[in-house]
Amino acid sequence: MKLKSCKSIIVSMAAVLCLVSFVYANPAVLDHEDLSEYSPQFARQPAISPDGETICFAYLTDLWVAPFAGGEAKRITVSSGDDSRPIYSPDGKWIAFSSDRDGFRGIYIIPSEGGRAQLINRETYVSISDWYNDGQTLLGTKY
Repeated sequence: MKLKSCKSIIVSMAAVLCLVSFVYANPAVLDHEDLSEYSPQFARQPAISPDGETICFAYLTDLWVAPFAGGEAKRITVSSGDDSRPIYSPDGKWIAFSSDRDGFRGIYIIPSEGGRAQLINRETYVSISDWYNDGQTLLGTKY
């Protein structure tokens, strides 16, 4: 029980550090002419890469990656939908995530360094839960 609690605290702290790094590294975010039209947003749903070097998180409606130790965040998805729930593959080469970018909630994968996202399923109301250890199979949850 203690190990799980400590891991949750570490992941939460890492997400906060990534958000702070993102804001300082991207001052244009703060230069918007009227910030009052935005409600406050925080980095959410952090996922740590298997090697512990990188963290992926959802911010606003896209996915971002940043070094776990701190540094500049890089946006890896840009879509009109809501990209969320990132999960690294066991080898760290892919990130699976849920999105409604094509008009329905589906599961997508994208290279962990960014690139073109690939739709994995077309079944509606399915959200990503995890990868199987083989790195080829995904577990989704239908709601």
